[in-house]
Amino acid sequence: MDTNYCARGKRTGQEYRMGDQVKIKVRRADLVKKQLDFELV
Repeated sequence: MDTNYCARGKRTGQEYRMGDQVKIKVRRADLVKKQLDFELV
């Protein structure tokens, strides 16, 4: 599988590719800047 378009964890080596399902948690919401920060669960 092509690894050019993936994100790999530095400590775990876990790879995530476009289309993979992941669980996330919203860490911070900035309503003024209209930005959300996420964390993988």
